[in-house]
Amino acid sequence: MLRNERTRLFFSLVLAMLLAVLSTLCITGWAFVDARRELTRQNQSGLALAAIELRQRSDLEAEEILGVLSSSSQRIAFAQEDQISPEAAAQARGGQVVFDTGRWQTVFVLDGRMCVVRQTNTGLASKMLLFYLLMTAAAFSVLTLVMGRFTAGRLVRPVTELSDAAKRIAEGDFTVRVPQQRYMSEQVRGLIDDFNAMAQALSGVEYLRRDFTSSVSHEIKTPVAAIHSYAQLMQLPDVDAQTQRGYAQAIARESRRLAGLSDSLLRLSRLESEGASANTARYRIGEQLREIAASLLPAMEDKHITLTADISDVAAVADEELMAQAFLNILGNAVKFTPEGGEISVAMRRTPQLLTVTVSDTGCGMDEETMAHIFEKFYQGDKSHATQGVGLGLALVRRIVQLHGGEVKVSSEPGKGSAFTIELPQRA
Repeated sequence: MLRNERTRLFFSLVLAMLLAVLSTLCITGWAFVDARRELTRQNQSGLALAAIELRQRSDLEAEEILGVLSSSSQRIAFAQEDQISPEAAAQARGGQVVFDTGRWQTVFVLDGRMCVVRQTNTGLASKMLLFYLLMTAAAFSVLTLVMGRFTAGRLVRPVTELSDAAKRIAEGDFTVRVPQQRYMSEQVRGLIDDFNAMAQALSGVEYLRRDFTSSVSHEIKTPVAAIHSYAQLMQLPDVDAQTQRGYAQAIARESRRLAGLSDSLLRLSRLESEGASANTARYRIGEQLREIAASLLPAMEDKHITLTADISDVAAVADEELMAQAFLNILGNAVKFTPEGGEISVAMRRTPQLLTVTVSDTGCGMDEETMAHIFEKFYQGDKSHATQGVGLGLALVRRIVQLHGGEVKVSSEPGKGSAFTIELPQRA
């Protein structure tokens, strides 16, 4: 298709240039003819005036003067009335030397008889004019073809490069980029910039897709392999009942983990879909946060964790179900990473424009590198707790907050704990 476009563009340019050449030739030919006419008029008028003056100053007869002044290029002779236009004949009888434009001859009266000065080599002049026009046309035609080919190639080359790059992207090569050239127009440069930006974005998406696929495969493979191993151990003939119950509990634990992974993946997939949105409504979000904190009290008591809550009894506009998931994930992480005898604090504040929830703990904390990746899917900074989750909880929190137009922040220091802050914009 691009080859056809290039051909059409090439012939369009050639046609336009040929029209320009023809116009130039017409103008040039007209100017040449006009100049030749003027030169002929001056030469013939000079001969006519010379004949009149020679007759007045000499005793030569008119026939002799005409013979003397005639040459190989200009011939002076007596003429009949029908050989001269009526207008030129009338002016000549009045004593004027007249150029008969239609017949390219000069008319004058000598001894009462009508005389004309004519060119004798008109064929040569016409041939010279034709040769000049043909040579000019040939030169312009060759120049037109060369310029048309060169211009068409330059105009179509960026489109060809974009098409080739698009084909490579369609085949899965997201590293392709289209270079810019100095001769490209501003519009073409902008198009190439947009294309390269798209290729860069697709490259990032492809990397994330591969990383996501690898992570999901790994996370699924681990509990499945554990379940398979425990199932094989249970089939051994010398395994007692108590050991079998331990294996069964391990199988149940890994099954719950696998079910949790599946549930989290489905939730995250729905939230990251193109049409996902938060079903917001006004509700008592402070009461919701207190209930979720209370539901985790048994787990805190098992680890002798002290909970400090400063939760305002406020209402807010948000998606109640999604925010429950976000609060549960944040508080659950705090309980999981806070050691025996640690402390967890929960605070909620609301202004006319912003709702802020902060969950702090005295857990193991995080370094800068861990904080930079903490909201990524399947990322687990503390590998000692890897069996207690799948690394999707904070990714879900971030996506839920994003659907509300808000932001989730983290501050932490290794060995001193972490603080997660959720900020949700509100209308007064």
